[in-house]
Amino acid sequence: TAGALGGLGLLAWLAVVMSALPGPVAARLHDAARAMPSATLALWGCAAALLLVRLPRARAGAATLAILGVLPILVGSTWFADRFVRDPLRVSNRSLTSEAREAVTGSQIHLDKIATGLRVSPSGSRFALQAWAGREEDDDTDDQAPARAPMLVGDFSGGSRPIEGDDLGFLDEGRALILVSTSKTAELKILDVTEPSSSPWRVVLPPVANPRLSVDASAGTWTVAGVDRQWSHAIGLSGRVGEDAIATRRWPLPRSHGAVQPPGSVAYAPGSDAAVVSTISVPGASTRGMLGLTGPWLAFLPLPPTQWELWRLSPEGPRRLAASRGPLSCLATPIDQSTVLCWSVQRGTTLLWRVTPSSGAVEPAGSLSFWGRNLQIGPDGRLALLSPEGAVLLVDLSSRALTRVRLAGGTPRAFTVVPAGGRIISLSRRPQGSTVTAYELGQLTAAAPR
Repeated sequence: TAGALGGLGLLAWLAVVMSALPGPVAARLHDAARAMPSATLALWGCAAALLLVRLPRARAGAATLAILGVLPILVGSTWFADRFVRDPLRVSNRSLTSEAREAVTGSQIHLDKIATGLRVSPSGSRFALQAWAGREEDDDTDDQAPARAPMLVGDFSGGSRPIEGDDLGFLDEGRALILVSTSKTAELKILDVTEPSSSPWRVVLPPVANPRLSVDASAGTWTVAGVDRQWSHAIGLSGRVGEDAIATRRWPLPRSHGAVQPPGSVAYAPGSDAAVVSTISVPGASTRGMLGLTGPWLAFLPLPPTQWELWRLSPEGPRRLAASRGPLSCLATPIDQSTVLCWSVQRGTTLLWRVTPSSGAVEPAGSLSFWGRNLQIGPDGRLALLSPEGAVLLVDLSSRALTRVRLAGGTPRAFTVVPAGGRIISLSRRPQGSTVTAYELGQLTAAAPR
């Protein structure tokens, strides 16, 4: 019994030590010690078993193991984290000032297709969606996503038309940039959304997997961020609308012990030579997110924790900025020319963070006392997200204001909302399609609870 417990303790200690490499050592030691109580329990169990052996050497060994078992508790404690772990996510993040408003239905349009990926024009008069070719039950139950249909561009007068493309960003109420990507190349072009016509400007881009287009209409700039086809490097492309010059940047993606799952959206601010990406470190997973040959057996062994990690990508290589045991992600669209927004969920609280890719600085931007979901950024830079109950919340980072909005009317529950001017555009699902609703934001009704 003592030998088995001792072997388990050694395995747990080995997992704790290995999870701390390549660094930052203190932060990863703290995470692993908190996630693996077996590093303490196995040693204490072994010590208890040795106490039953009536030999002086056994009792001396039991005392040594009991003392060693305290070390993981110390390393996993708040005391250790406050003194040795330099994780910016541990910084205090103040709650946003809260108020309440009511929004009434202004316009609404019903579509006969299941859609996602809501994009809106600066005033909210036009929208673009990514429709799906599969049936609704395919979208909800199949492991593989159904075949993707052309994008839909429309307005609230009832008209919409299909557009071939992977992503779209509005320049104004009549024009948009559309990204068309294939396995060998990509193309960015201006589209007249009011009527079919030839594009007055287009530019050919290098091939990008998992691409995301961001448009700054006021500055006349665009960015495309994604990864290469081998998922080994992140790619950032940027330029000005109407010009052929393209700035191209490549950064190696991070790798960790236990493998790093394919990253989420690459957050790239065009005024920076670096980018930010979040990953999920999963023991026993390959770099493409598939279980390795030993994956099924790893559940029986002491393992480092599964956690979300925030990385700065630069030509010098990836550098870990922070880690979280709860979901951690970043908006692909930058909030300005040099800053991106990330958010994490810890103990039922949603925390917002400003991240500067050029320096790697992570600064608190505010906290919400609930688990927010489906965070979106509008054309005016305001944020929108949904509470667990489906309430709409608007965040203005410049004034640190949180507005709780009650959507009046009998529309289905929204699963995506985007602010635009004095409007809130929502996308909801119906049994046979989708509904896009434009709500007019009303006056302040009452102070909302924080």
